[in-house]
Amino acid sequence: MPTAWLLPLLCCCITFTAASAQAGPISTLHNRELVVQGRFVDEGSGAPLSRCEVRLSGLQSNGLALARSAGDWCDPEPITTGDNGRFRFVLRVPAANEEPDLNRYQLRVSHAMHVPWFSHCTFAVALAQGTVDYGDVRLPEGVRPRIRCLDTNGALQPGVRLVLRQQAQRAAVTTVPYGPQSWWIGSTAGVTDIDGYLHLDDALQPGTWTAVAQQRGVPAPRATFALPSRDAIDIVVDPLPTRALLCGRLVDADGEPVADALLTTKGNTTGSTRSLRDGRFVLYRAPDQRDGKAIVSFARDSSEPRWSHLATLAWGETNASITVPGDIRVRFEVTTTAGTPLEAFNLYCQPLDPRAPVEPVQLSGTFAAGRVEARLTPGDYRVLVYPRTDEALPGPWEEFMVTASEATLRLRVPVPTVRAVRVTRDGAPVADALVEVITGDEPGIDTFALPLTALETPPQVSRRLLLVASAPTGADGLATLAVARDTRAAWLRVSGRTIQTRIVHVDAWPGAAVEVPVAAGAVLVGAIGPVEALFALDPEDAAVRGGPAIHSHQRRLGPWIAVEAGRTYIARPDPLGRFELTGLPPGRVRVLLGRTLRRQPNASIDRTTHPLGTFDLTPGKPTEVKLTVPAELLPK
Repeated sequence: MPTAWLLPLLCCCITFTAASAQAGPISTLHNRELVVQGRFVDEGSGAPLSRCEVRLSGLQSNGLALARSAGDWCDPEPITTGDNGRFRFVLRVPAANEEPDLNRYQLRVSHAMHVPWFSHCTFAVALAQGTVDYGDVRLPEGVRPRIRCLDTNGALQPGVRLVLRQQAQRAAVTTVPYGPQSWWIGSTAGVTDIDGYLHLDDALQPGTWTAVAQQRGVPAPRATFALPSRDAIDIVVDPLPTRALLCGRLVDADGEPVADALLTTKGNTTGSTRSLRDGRFVLYRAPDQRDGKAIVSFARDSSEPRWSHLATLAWGETNASITVPGDIRVRFEVTTTAGTPLEAFNLYCQPLDPRAPVEPVQLSGTFAAGRVEARLTPGDYRVLVYPRTDEALPGPWEEFMVTASEATLRLRVPVPTVRAVRVTRDGAPVADALVEVITGDEPGIDTFALPLTALETPPQVSRRLLLVASAPTGADGLATLAVARDTRAAWLRVSGRTIQTRIVHVDAWPGAAVEVPVAAGAVLVGAIGPVEALFALDPEDAAVRGGPAIHSHQRRLGPWIAVEAGRTYIARPDPLGRFELTGLPPGRVRVLLGRTLRRQPNASIDRTTHPLGTFDLTPGKPTEVKLTVPAELLPK
């Protein structure tokens, strides 16, 4: 499916209450389905583990949530394993803001008495398998030590960030060859609570660990300890001078503590800390902060913080009380223009003035009866609903004001109309072709089109390309598409494995199906090697190999196969060097190896190609080739 680069939606998630609908919606953009499943068992006995909490999230290459830029994606609800220890996610991989090999999923499991486990994989690698089955994932038993921080005078130290790392960490475990990478988590971090103890969410592996106290503005010694341990583990730090810290509590307008808020005196995440469960916080003075005043800023979310100025206090104050600006409960009720409650949508909310000291909001999820609640700071906002169903379409951004009283905002989204496209070859219907509806200027056949996401209002007069609907054809060659009622002129992009890709302009949608005849296409499949030399051409290869679990076969600048057949077709080899190009015109084609040369980090990039041979393609049976990296590119 075509995709394109979009700026990520700069917004922050806030806590909301919602009940999840059970039915799975069908997006107006055709989604491929991906199954991720497995079973967790005890490493020693092999017995299934119940009560494992399994979370799956979708991420962009920049680490931000995929739902921030792809309105038809929402993280599935967490799964708690039963007596059989099994989990199973069925995902509709969305139209995204990036090329599909750059987005990935992350899988994380927690268990009360076993070591946590983590895995991730790019969607491109996972989709090549269709079903990612981890089989039996063996989790070793963990320990829950008592770890506390105190100074050399014996005073317990709340609000100290401790980073724990295991020495000689057990090697990463790859459970699916050339697929997802996974490992037992061997490091953790947290902030000591009001009692001076570090309360961990997960158990730790037995063995030797190191601990470092951070964010105190002074060098901290490295402590080493062994697990399991019957005694409490003490992390001892030097006392801080009185004027080196600022202590206090965050409270709301009613005087109730505000926990887990992000605070800083530098206006960014550097040197930030979180308020504890009783609202107490400790801010440490950095060496470069020479002013006697501390400008305290506040944010509700750390993934994309927008800082609000809270107070200006003197360093050394130990009992400050800061009132967090009040927020107001807003109820959103979403229905279609036909009056039907909408139960599957992402809701995006932004302040009208980006300079205003209020948090932008992203609410994404499946909401029962079309209702969701949020708490917003008073001010002017705009909101957009992105349905994740073929029963409705995104409407325009709507503006509203949050005032001093609770509000109910009723939003209505348009109902689509169904249009049909019939694809034929030599008069016979073509099954399994993909029909995409694109508005805007004429797209290139391989041009990534911008999906209709929460960042976009419905297509207006624009030079940008918008992918507004897509669907596969059935055995009768028909594809039914849910489009806006006022969609008139559009481009149809028709592609498939056995046909040549074609673009057709539709001046106006007729009542009957649009007929699109296509020609037979050819397929080129093959492999190129040696694989080590192939991927060594990637200028980021050394970094990828240096951190083998970071990218999960995500190679942003990896080499590609180019086929010249009237125009250029592109495919990227998989981790085994295999590739496939479909929809090629039959005849003689020239094949080249493309590569990227990075001259400077994040600077100029040269793209070069090297000839690999010429081949004759015929319709029907795929043409198979075996290619070799040119000798001049092999390591010397």
